[in-house]
Formats: sequence, structure tokens, C-alpha cells
Amino acid sequence: TIIVIIAGDNPSAVLIEIPYVVGEDEADAEKALKNKGFLITKEYRNHDTVEAGKVISQTPQANDKKTKGTRVTIVISEGQNTKTVPANLIGKTESEAIEALEKLGFVANVVKQTSNGAYPAETVFKVEGAGTQKAVGSTINVYVSNDEAKEMVKIPNLKGKTQAEAEKELKKLGFLVKVKEDTESKEAKGTVTLVELAGTEAE
Repeated sequence: TIIVIIAGDNPSAVLIEIPYVVGEDEADAEKALKNKGFLITKEYRNHDTVEAGKVISQTPQANDKKTKGTRVTIVISEGQNTKTVPANLIGKTESEAIEALEKLGFVANVVKQTSNGAYPAETVFKVEGAGTQKAVGSTINVYVSNDEAKEMVKIPNLKGKTQAEAEKELKKLGFLVKVKEDTESKEAKGTVTLVELAGTEAE
């Protein structure tokens, strides 16, 4: 008698349809695949639109038919890749702020406007979202002062001039003038005996 061996029913060789788990929670996807007898490999990556903990993709694709024990890879979202917008850029120059933001992966959008005299020209006075978490790649508005630099003017020494002459010259230079009387002076009434801060520069 010659014995011939033939293939019979092998439960492990039965083809099973892979379930669709994209968009499912990690735990639900894992449960659905295990219930069908599949092994699972999980990978994690950031995603701009898929909520953290949800499945982004699967390999092999859903509806493919595979045997039990086939390994299915699912990629799970870690949500957006976020970083903190630095809060220490106020008072920095435009180029310093741009460099700091670009190092973190942000895009700097420079907005030139007045700081109402609070900051000199070309100085950062406001950063949108400073101190908060933003997705890497986000555009951050950086507000830079375009206020004109105020010219410093030397205060003249007008000692010996008349009050009228002194006031006229100081006002011509853009200064406001306040007159005080020197009751101890021996000079003729109305003669300038002192100009405070004469010889120094002021705005």
C-alpha cells in the first residue's frame, strides 16, 4: 500500500479580510485587528489634521485578504507638532526676532507700525501668541516699530541773553520753555543767568 499525503483544511491558511481601521482610536483599531487574528505593528507620527490617538493609515490596506498571523502596520497620530512662541523677543531687532522664530520652525510675518513712541524704530514691540503653543510651520505676526528716531539737540548756553531772546532761540530748537526768576541775581531784570542742562543733548 502506497500512502499519498494531500493537503487538507488548514485553519491558518484561510484568507481573512483585513478590517478598515483608519480614523479609529488606537485601542479600537488594535482590538478589531486582533479579533481577526492579525499581528500588529504600531508607528507614531505628528499630523496636522488627524486628532492624536487616531489611526492615520494602515498597511496592508483594508479589504485585502490575508492569513491569520499576518502583520498589519497602523500609523497613529500624535497630533500637531507644536512649540512655544518665545516671549522674550520684545525689544529685539527685527532680524533677531525672525532668526529666533525660524529656528523653531515658525514663519515670521513682519508688520511695521507705530508703537506710539514706546519703542525706537526697527524694534520689536509685540509678538502674536507669545508664550503660547503653536503648530510648527505657523505664521507668527511680529510687530516692529516704525516710529521715527527722535533727533537729539544740544541745549545752548544762553547766559546773558534777554528772556525774549532765550525763549525765541529755545523754541526754534523745538524745546518747551519754563521761566523761573532768580531773586538773588545782580543782573538786570529779565537777563538769563542760567539755562538748566546747557551743553547737554535732549529730544
